[in-house]
Amino acid sequence: MKAMTALLRREFLEHRGAFLYAPAVLIAALLVLITAGIIFGDTPSIGAHNRDMTPLVLLQIAFGGVGAMWSAYLIVALYFYYADAFSADQRNNSMLFWKSMPQSDLTILTSKAIAGLTILPALILGFALINMVLVYLLSFPLAARLPFIPIANPIDMLAALFGMGIGVAVFLVLSVIWYAPFLALVAGLSVLVKRWAIPAAILLIGAVVITETVLTFGRTVAHPIREYIAYRADGFAGDIDPMPIITKGGYMAPFDLIGTMLSNVDWLQMALGVAIAVAVVYGSSEYRRRRLDS
Repeated sequence: MKAMTALLRREFLEHRGAFLYAPAVLIAALLVLITAGIIFGDTPSIGAHNRDMTPLVLLQIAFGGVGAMWSAYLIVALYFYYADAFSADQRNNSMLFWKSMPQSDLTILTSKAIAGLTILPALILGFALINMVLVYLLSFPLAARLPFIPIANPIDMLAALFGMGIGVAVFLVLSVIWYAPFLALVAGLSVLVKRWAIPAAILLIGAVVITETVLTFGRTVAHPIREYIAYRADGFAGDIDPMPIITKGGYMAPFDLIGTMLSNVDWLQMALGVAIAVAVVYGSSEYRRRRLDS
């Protein structure tokens, strides 16, 4: 357990740029842009369509938008993380931080997979919550210029932060699991081609789709591979429209949205994604062990 904890800590330290520094810079940039928009923008048009919404609903919509932005950032960051993490170390790095505690390749790759599924999403969730609080604080200067923009009271803010925070957390977890096959693909390729994993993954997917298209050219048949890739790339939420759920108002709206998300999940595909990820971790560890031992 101590070895795994130390390995997880190492993953955080080695990749803190993408999951700590970059989000902090992004929040600062957003703060500057939003402030500039409030000061110099055409503010009357900002709230022209929001006059009939309650402060709670406006805040839930804003928090949902923040969560969606950070969810997209997480998936992209994880894609680059797994493209590098599985090949970033050499055999002598299988010694933890000290040479007296050698760790197997399976243990090392498992720690990398766990870090990507737990620690890193938790950090992004933390930044999303901070961003939500900043959005609420920025609503005060916005309301100063637009008197018809209602300001949520602290109770509504805390309720929206709690509800949408849980909703964003659920969405992050489900999204990471749903995209696990894509993350596993780039992670496995990184063991083979190292830093060329991302272009290799794109070329591999493209080659498979093109091959299927060529083989079925001129025939009115289905394209199951292309359709399945598009299905997975579309996300687990599919055609869910959160706006009608949130705009109906109420403190329970975020939890209704969570229920809708959970009921829309294809759990068989979720399990398949986890199985693929586990198989890739094990196969990659065996390849590393056999290649480096030879």
